[in-house]
Amino acid sequence: MQLDNTQIGIRERGFWDTLDLSLQIMRSYARPMCITFSIIAIPLCWLNDAMISWILESQNAENMFSAGLHFAEMRFIAIMSLLVFIQAPFASLLSTLYLGQAIFLQQPSVRGVIAETVKLSPRWLFCQLLLRGVAPACLLVMAIPRTRETVSSYEVLLVILAIFIAAIRSVRPYVNEIIMLERNPLRSTKQNVITIDRRMKSLHVGSYGNLLARWLGSAVVAVALTLSLVGSFWFLSGMLLNSWQWGPLMLRGFLAGSMWIVAAYISVVRYLSYMDVRIRNEGWEVELQLRAEGARVARQLA
Repeated sequence: MQLDNTQIGIRERGFWDTLDLSLQIMRSYARPMCITFSIIAIPLCWLNDAMISWILESQNAENMFSAGLHFAEMRFIAIMSLLVFIQAPFASLLSTLYLGQAIFLQQPSVRGVIAETVKLSPRWLFCQLLLRGVAPACLLVMAIPRTRETVSSYEVLLVILAIFIAAIRSVRPYVNEIIMLERNPLRSTKQNVITIDRRMKSLHVGSYGNLLARWLGSAVVAVALTLSLVGSFWFLSGMLLNSWQWGPLMLRGFLAGSMWIVAAYISVVRYLSYMDVRIRNEGWEVELQLRAEGARVARQLA
C-alpha cells in the first residue's frame, strides 16, 4: 500500500467537493465498482421483487395502470424504497473494500476483494444484517399478509424500523469502513484492543453536527438523483414504447434500478466523507505521511 501516493489528494473537503469527486471516482472505477456493487445488489434486488411483486397482482391486471398510480402501486413503491434504503449500506460492502484499496494504488482484484469479505463475514453479518436491520426488514416484509386492500401492522413496523435505522446512520454512518478497512474485532476482553463499538464511538464523537448535516445533504441529493433517473427512464420508455403509463417494467425494473444506481453513488460519497472525518478529527493525512516515511526508512535500513 502506497500511503503517500494515492489516486486522490488526502485533504479536507467540503460537501459539494465530495459530491463532485464521487462522480469522478465513479467514472474512473466504473467497471470494478459496478461489478463489486452488483454482486450483492442484484440478489437483493431480486429478493425484494420476489417478496413484494404480489402487491401488483390482481384479477384486473390489464387495467391496473390505466389511470395513474393506484393504492397497490404506491404501496409497492413505498415498501421498495424502504427496503433499498435499509439494504444500501449492506450492498456496498464489496465496493467499499475495493475503493479503499484502489485509492492507495493497490490494484485489487474482484476475486481478492470477495475473499477478504468472506473472511470478515462474522463482523458484517452481525453489524449489518442484524444491528442495521437488513434481516429484520426482510422478515417484516415476508410477514405482510398478501392482500391489496389495507396497510398491515408489519408495514407500520417497517416504517418505524427505517426511522430508527436513519437515526443511527445520521450520527454513526461509517460502520462499513470500520469493518472492511480498519478491521476492528467485534469484541475483546482486553481494554487496549479497539473493538468495532469502541472505534465507532471514538470516530464519531465530536462530529455529530457535521455528520447529521452531511447525512441530510446526502439524503436530499439521493432523492433528487433518484427522481431524475426515474424521470429519464420514464421519458425514454414513453418515447420508445409509445406508452406513458407506469407499467410493471417501470415499477419493477427502472424504478428499482434507479434506486440502486443512486445507492452505489452514495456509497462513494460516504467513503469520501469517512476520509474527511478522519482527516479533520485525527490528522489522518499527517499520519499517512509519517507511516510512509517510516516504511521508507525501514526499507533503506534493511
